[in-house]
Amino acid sequence: MNLRSPIHPRRRRHTVLIIVILVVITFIYTSDHLFSNAILRTDQPPTPQRPEANADSKPESETQTPPPQPDGTTDDHQAEQKSDQQNDKLEEEENHENEEEEETKEPDPADDITSYAAKSRPDFTGSGLVKRIQKLPAKLLPSKGNDKRLIIIGDVHGMIDPLQQLLGKVGFDAESGRDQIIFVGNLVSKGTDSAAVVELAIMLNATSVRGVEEDRILLVRELMNSKKNATNTIHGLGGDEDHLEQEHLSRGDYAERVVADSLTTEHVEWLAKLPAILDVGFIPGLQNIYVSHAGLVPGIEMDKQDSWPAMNMRSIVYPREQVRRETAKKTVEERLKKQEEELGRKKFVGRKVREALIQAELQEISKPTDRDVIVPIDDYSGDEWFPVWNRIESEKNDEERRTVIYGRDTKKGLNLGKNTFGLNTKCVDGEQLTALVIAGSSSGVTHKTVSVDCQQDFEKE
Repeated sequence: MNLRSPIHPRRRRHTVLIIVILVVITFIYTSDHLFSNAILRTDQPPTPQRPEANADSKPESETQTPPPQPDGTTDDHQAEQKSDQQNDKLEEEENHENEEEEETKEPDPADDITSYAAKSRPDFTGSGLVKRIQKLPAKLLPSKGNDKRLIIIGDVHGMIDPLQQLLGKVGFDAESGRDQIIFVGNLVSKGTDSAAVVELAIMLNATSVRGVEEDRILLVRELMNSKKNATNTIHGLGGDEDHLEQEHLSRGDYAERVVADSLTTEHVEWLAKLPAILDVGFIPGLQNIYVSHAGLVPGIEMDKQDSWPAMNMRSIVYPREQVRRETAKKTVEERLKKQEEELGRKKFVGRKVREALIQAELQEISKPTDRDVIVPIDDYSGDEWFPVWNRIESEKNDEERRTVIYGRDTKKGLNLGKNTFGLNTKCVDGEQLTALVIAGSSSGVTHKTVSVDCQQDFEKE
């Protein structure tokens, strides 16, 4: 065949047609692919503009965002989503495990005990209404350079003669104004002449805190007045006449009624104004002094101290520790019962051995925080509160340390600690009446106790 001969016209037309068809197909495919990608890109959020590359930047080809995948996401985005899903799954599994652990873990009964200060006694009402705390004027405080004195007297209980003797023994000076008398409560009841004691306190411009006896007398007095008014209204009598017979009430408070009836309106008004706690102030050597009839709850700040323990407390208990002890006792009893079943016979365990087993179990389950919660009670079945108070306060500096001067406690009597002074020396029982005398001088401030003997010349109810 002659290669130089011209191509046949029909064959050339076929070749051109095939080329045209291929070009058209290629164009259509390319356009459709570009259009699809453009649609996919519009579904993604706009990519933030990168800052202009500097000399140290990588080439553009190395820093560009990877091209989108067919599902409209980048490789990095897919990896991030996958990582988030894995983290969510792990977190869900961990939460599930924690929930199962919480369900299987037995609650600690001692954790349900809240602090006394968090649930203090509600305020008193009616005649029982008592001012929680009152501040003593600073001008009355003894200090270095003055001759002021505070004469703080224990439970008098209506014993007027020993009170007068005690004031004479300490050299009380009513004229100079250098002496201030403070009573620790229980001025009235049980003794020979409660009205005379209150009258003398008012005459000498003394102050006091409210004790349990004052609180009872005020409540009984209100009850008597309410019945008297009702009786007088029925009989058409004046309000000043008392036709109420001195009979026993359901509470058996005949003795209190006798005392309440002996007091004048002025006496009752003076007693009703007495606070549960007296904030004396700071005195060098004694720190921040507070007076209350029964003491204060250890470890509780002053704004949380309540009127009820200030008047009634005799001892303290640790409720968490009590719960632990009950748990320990139950564990020991179950253990001994199981041993008897294994032996097939009764096993005798003495009281001392049983108590030792309970104590050993208690030490095993006790926690350091079991004594963080303290609750005051009005009998001696708990622990003494004043050693705990002294221990806690001894850990503070002088500016923060608190000293409590109190009465009430007939079990310990005169009880002088580092930051606690108990002054009830049972005068009404024929023992002594005691005062703590705090005196200022040119050399500083001193304190001492002074006592007189009491003669019980009456029969107590």
